[in-house]
Amino acid sequence: MSELYPGSYQLPAMLINKQPSDAELTRMIDSGKYLISRKYDGFWYQLEKIDEDHIYLFSRSKSRKTGELTEKIACVPHIKNWAKLLPNDTILVGEVYVEGGKSNNVTSIMGALPDKAVARQFDTDEYGGPLHYYVHDIIRCDGNDLTNLPLEERIEHWLYYWLGDLFSNEDYIHAADYYSSVQDDTLFSYVDFHQYIEN
Repeated sequence: MSELYPGSYQLPAMLINKQPSDAELTRMIDSGKYLISRKYDGFWYQLEKIDEDHIYLFSRSKSRKTGELTEKIACVPHIKNWAKLLPNDTILVGEVYVEGGKSNNVTSIMGALPDKAVARQFDTDEYGGPLHYYVHDIIRCDGNDLTNLPLEERIEHWLYYWLGDLFSNEDYIHAADYYSSVQDDTLFSYVDFHQYIEN
């Protein structure tokens, strides 16, 4: 149990060992076993709401000083305010990005001390404006461990159904739209994966 971040889970990010070859990717796409969503040019962050007093935003890297995941919620108070609406004991996984920007814009903000990070988002246009949080997975919700559920169920039931209203009127928080390569999928809209990737 972390003394620095009480109640935190700090689950490590799942990493891809290597990018699939073009032939492997084509087989995966054509199998009908996968969903697809947009990728933004930002950085992976895990948002943990333990309770009203303990909300964290962990990067995938560990701090050399503490040995724990690097925590950055103070850099994005607008995301923290939104996270207060989440049920307690909820963990979201997503991408922090600048609308129309690049990952180096995110680095300039998230790599700064909190006061400077906030000023760079709200007091100047130089860094692209407030950071957005693009949620593409949910691994805990209201105390329920979802890690053993298929992605389809986590997204359709927990993210869209349970938390869907929390995304509808928010400027800086977005839930990923997922698509299926199966035309008669009852949960997700169909897209041609090859065309989607090309676009």
